[in-house]
Amino acid sequence: MAELTTTSGEVIDFDPAAVTAISDMDPDSGAAVTCVYGIEGGVVQTVDPVSDLLQRLHLTNKVAKLTRPDASPIWVVAAAVTTLRAPLSDEYAPEVKAVIAVTGVMQGLTETLPEAQGAIDAAGGHL
Repeated sequence: MAELTTTSGEVIDFDPAAVTAISDMDPDSGAAVTCVYGIEGGVVQTVDPVSDLLQRLHLTNKVAKLTRPDASPIWVVAAAVTTLRAPLSDEYAPEVKAVIAVTGVMQGLTETLPEAQGAIDAAGGHL
C-alpha cells in the first residue's frame, strides 16, 4: 500500500498498481496541481510533486512522458495503455497526432504515432 495527501488534507491509502497516469495540471480547471488517475474512481489531486510521487511509487521507469493538446505533460503508466491510434477526422484539435486509451479513457497527444509508440514501448508498454 501507498499513501498520499490530497490538496484538501485527506490521507488516502491505495495500491500503487492502480495508478494509470499522473499530470501536473488539472485539465478541467487549468490549476497547477498534481493529479493522480486510476485511484478513487477518478482524479485525485495531491500535494506531492510529480517527480517525488513517481519515485515513491516506483513508477519512474514505468511511465511514458507524453504531451496533451494543451502542451502540458502527462506521465502515463505504459502497461495501462490499451490502444494507440491516429485521431479520427474532427475528433481533436489539429495538433493532436495520436490518441491513446488508458483504462477506457481516451487522451489526445501531440506526439506522432511512432513517437508515442516509442515512448510507451521504452517504458514497458505492451502494444
